[in-house]
Amino acid sequence: MLLWPVLTFIYVATDNETDHAVASDVIIVLGCPTYERNVVSTTFSSCLLARAHHAADLYHRGLAAHIIPTGGLTGPSPSEAAAMEQVLEGDGVASSAIMLEEQARSTVQNMQFSRDIMQANGWRKAILVSDPHHIKRAAVVARDGGLIITTSPATTNPAWHNPDERRKNLLRDTRALMTYQWEHLWGGPP
Repeated sequence: MLLWPVLTFIYVATDNETDHAVASDVIIVLGCPTYERNVVSTTFSSCLLARAHHAADLYHRGLAAHIIPTGGLTGPSPSEAAAMEQVLEGDGVASSAIMLEEQARSTVQNMQFSRDIMQANGWRKAILVSDPHHIKRAAVVARDGGLIITTSPATTNPAWHNPDERRKNLLRDTRALMTYQWEHLWGGPP
C-alpha cells in the first residue's frame, strides 16, 4: 500500500511528453478552465489555448478529420468546449469538423460523453489531447471507458514549464488518479 502513491506518481510523471498520435477518426481535446483563475478576460486560459492549438495542429497534419472539444460550463461562459471551438476555428479548423461536447464537468464525464459522440458517428479510434500532467490519467479513464486511444500531450502551456506549477499539477493528478482507481476498484463508473 505504501508503494501505491510512489508508483502512481512515477506513472503520471513519466513518458507524458511523448506524442503517440497516429491517424484516427477523431481528436478528443479535454477542457480546462476557460479563463485563468475563472476571471473573465480578453483571452482564454493558457491551458485551454495550448490544448486547442495542439488539436488544430493535429487536424491540419491530417491525423483526424474531426475534433470533439469536451468540457462544460465550469466558470464564466463560454463553456470550455465552446471556447475551444472559437480557438479551433480561429486556427482554420472547419466548423463542420467540430463536434461540441458541453456537458462534462470531469475527466470521467469527458470520456463518457465523447464516447457517446464517437459511437453515434461510427468512430472507433481517437487521439487524446491534454496537458502532460493530465494525459496519463486521462488515458487510463479513456481506456477503462472502452475507448481506443493514442495520446498527444499539449506541451506549450507555460504552467508545464514552471517547475513549481509542474510539480503541483503532477501531484494533483497523482492524487486524482489514485482516487479514481480506488473508486473504480469498488465499482465506480468507468
